[in-house]
Amino acid sequence: MAFIWNIEPNPPSTDLPVPVPPGEVTYEVKLVANTVDYGGTVRYNTANRSYDVVYEFPTLNVIDGVFENGFFESANVNVAHINVATIGQASINTANITNATIQFGYTTGSPTVNMGIATKFYVDNAVAAISGGTGPDSTANLFINTGDLLVGFSPNTAHRLANGSDGQVLSVFGSSNVKIAWIDAAGSQRAAGVFIGTHHHPSKKASQVLLKRADGIIMNDGEYVPAWSNLIADMAVSGAGGRDSVSAEAPDTWYEVYAIRQSSTDTKALLLHRMLNRAGDANWPATAGQFAYLRRGDTLLTIPAMRYCTKVSQSFVSGRTGKIASVDLMVTKISTPTGNMWVTIQGDNGLGNADDSILCTSARLAVQDLSTAETQVRFVFDTAAFLSTGTRYHIVTEGDFGTALLDTSNSIGLRGNTPSLGPGQQGWMANVGYTSGNLTLGSGYGDCRVWNVVTSTWKVAANATGVGAGPQDLWFSLRMEENNNALTLPTGYDQYTLISYCCNNGSSDLKEYQQHNRTLSMGYDPDWLTFTSASAGIQPLDLSSGVPPIACSLQLVVRDTYAGFSGQVPIAHRFSYDLPFGTNPPDTLPRGQFYYGPSTNRLGYTSIIPLDQWNYIYIRPIQATGITIYTASITF
Repeated sequence: MAFIWNIEPNPPSTDLPVPVPPGEVTYEVKLVANTVDYGGTVRYNTANRSYDVVYEFPTLNVIDGVFENGFFESANVNVAHINVATIGQASINTANITNATIQFGYTTGSPTVNMGIATKFYVDNAVAAISGGTGPDSTANLFINTGDLLVGFSPNTAHRLANGSDGQVLSVFGSSNVKIAWIDAAGSQRAAGVFIGTHHHPSKKASQVLLKRADGIIMNDGEYVPAWSNLIADMAVSGAGGRDSVSAEAPDTWYEVYAIRQSSTDTKALLLHRMLNRAGDANWPATAGQFAYLRRGDTLLTIPAMRYCTKVSQSFVSGRTGKIASVDLMVTKISTPTGNMWVTIQGDNGLGNADDSILCTSARLAVQDLSTAETQVRFVFDTAAFLSTGTRYHIVTEGDFGTALLDTSNSIGLRGNTPSLGPGQQGWMANVGYTSGNLTLGSGYGDCRVWNVVTSTWKVAANATGVGAGPQDLWFSLRMEENNNALTLPTGYDQYTLISYCCNNGSSDLKEYQQHNRTLSMGYDPDWLTFTSASAGIQPLDLSSGVPPIACSLQLVVRDTYAGFSGQVPIAHRFSYDLPFGTNPPDTLPRGQFYYGPSTNRLGYTSIIPLDQWNYIYIRPIQATGITIYTASITF
């Protein structure tokens, strides 16, 4: 519709508005019409509203409208371009939104259909459901450290698998609740084509180990590193090329030899690490042949307290703080017992008796395998306890053979010294003469006790008369662990592999050896002397000076200077206590036998003897003097 501007005053008419077709505007003014722009655009509430009068219209049809501020009770909009809108509630059938910022919102229903949308709220709760957690923040507990994994636990359920240690790999592991686990790399710490040993130069061999070459070494993290050659470990040096920071140089001491490497730079070196040793500690060298009998129930014993004995104890005071390794006792088999015996270490009840608090238990020995000849027997502790200096403990010997009530002979005799007190002075009371401050072995207070199963009491064993008289103190010898420290790598080195062992002699000079792959060869060298015969008969041979404290195979060389006698030197592992010999080697000789004929200065090699980590065997020289034994080779 064309608009005609009327400059004359136009007073309001009393006539009704003329109907207008759709798409056109009707308007009316009281005084002036400056509320309508040129072209027909109507503006309400202009700056001259103090005198502009606008009437309310019954209908409004607008093609183009600009509203600075408008309030609508109800509006149906076909197409809208809205810059800013505050909407209390909106029902939208179809909306195409090209760019939107939504501060907070929810989507209803499960977004599992094609093109469905899942909010963070939905995802957090879904993950929480399968991992055993609750709430939108539960995902924070699934990954705690770098490298953690989420692995299946059961259908639609997952658990966190914590990251492993450096060098470990993932492996199927049936005992794990998720059936996989981090384990050490298979085949790690292996070497091929190794040639190593004490230095060949006369001025260097006393302190240096030389790795001539190794074709390749698998490091502790599983990485294969080729081409190792001409590397030295010097006992007089600390750090790479010498000893690690926790290893001091000491005489008569074994050291591990490690190949170490900086993986980032391929820098290679050797490193020496002091091994643990088992040093002698408390001991009592009882010499007399008085015995306490374990599990003996002979009713003919004249001392009633010596009957029905199911345990025998001996107190001792540790000379150092450390882990106990073994206990040696002098043992003889009486008749034909069948079963086991063992040793426990127990605390003291403050009155001189074992308090039944078992600190550790030794490996069990089959009593039927023991000898009827008196033998020094070693009881070892695979899982041991730490003992404290100056504290009284008890060696308690027990067994499960016989009845201790009816059996009159099948028992084990434990040798001690002759009691020094007269009959009746102990009164067979367990605590007579004992004070908590008395820590002296062999003091006459009866440190050897026997447990009477009928009265459930400890009794002092010592008494000078009667068939049942017992020793004042048992013969015993303890060993304690020393220097059991972990390898410490020098700064910058992050890989290692154990490739050899070396040993200082009594002057802190390296004992000479040469090694190919995993076999160390010593030959016949006085530095590797391990045994000199001082008495005939069965006796333990401690190999700690000639063998490192590891499981290995051993070959010995035996030299006999005793003239005019033929026979053998039977040698066997630590579970053989009855070693026969004769003019000809019988078929029953254990492995490690050495047979010689009638001549002087005989020299020969034993067969291969398998050893466990305790490094002692049994030997039976046929004479007290003239036999020496040396370490010839070790394979680990």
